[in-house]
Amino acid sequence: MKKVLVPFWLPDEVKSKYKDKVELIHVENPMGVMNFDEITEAVVDVNALVGKANRAIIDAGKNLEAICSFGAGFDAIDIQYAGSKGIKVSNAANGTTEATAELAISVLLCLSRRIRNQSRRLHTLNKCASGGGYFSLSFDDAMPAARVFGKTIGIIGFGKIGKAVAKKAKGLGLKVIYYDVYRSSPEDEERLGATYMTFEEVLKNADYVTLHCLYNQENHHLMNAEAFAMMKEGAFFINTARGPLMDEKALIGALKSKHLGGAALDVYEREPEISPELLSMDEVLLTPHMGTSTYDTRCDMICEVLDNLIAILNGEDIPSIVNRQYLK
Repeated sequence: MKKVLVPFWLPDEVKSKYKDKVELIHVENPMGVMNFDEITEAVVDVNALVGKANRAIIDAGKNLEAICSFGAGFDAIDIQYAGSKGIKVSNAANGTTEATAELAISVLLCLSRRIRNQSRRLHTLNKCASGGGYFSLSFDDAMPAARVFGKTIGIIGFGKIGKAVAKKAKGLGLKVIYYDVYRSSPEDEERLGATYMTFEEVLKNADYVTLHCLYNQENHHLMNAEAFAMMKEGAFFINTARGPLMDEKALIGALKSKHLGGAALDVYEREPEISPELLSMDEVLLTPHMGTSTYDTRCDMICEVLDNLIAILNGEDIPSIVNRQYLK
């Protein structure tokens, strides 16, 4: 039976589902995650790997035939080097969609309505008292709360997650504009009430700009000082995709100058490090890379990952292979 290394704990329901299909090598501690050295040691005699893989891990995996990222993004896997070794790399984009879209909309609402700040105020005052006057509605140096209904959301990256965000945003009464390298079909645009614009047009017209594109070297610092300057004054920026898509220093500058009304971040340029300036800003909402952090979502994701790996190990040509051009 082929062996699959999963560098974290697995629920009993998942182990039971796959017990007759592959031998799962995994962590026994529910809170445990293998570190680099442990993965490098454990990958030696397995046939497939879940998650990150640099050259050292790939070289250690003498019997590796397949790697699958735990999610849609695969920037933490050296897909070119894996391909040169004949190892097929796939991603698992389906299980992440709804949970990540939910988080994007959740932080948009929390940021816009200043929910975190108001909650913190009540914890401090020990009584129900909103900040500011009836029309100023501001209780610190940050921007006042803003209604989302009737505003415009600009979605950068209109794949599965971007479309899921658009669907939810439409339900909240937001106008949807988007940019993607590949324009969506007229049917999808009509169904989602989405209008295609250029990247620059989205930045200039959106009250909320939210990123939902994959990261690669071509779009490193996609959101730089020039891009933030294009955004509407008082607009909000949201990133639940990948940290290096944004220039954190440029974002901080746009926030400190009050050009932007606020930002919500689930990912960071130098993760796990977070800029002290971001941590100190009242108009910034920060979450710990938790886009898919729900139990049911993680179960869906690992099942999709294992199904992909088993299919590759069985010689099937699945559509989610992302390194075909590098395979030898």
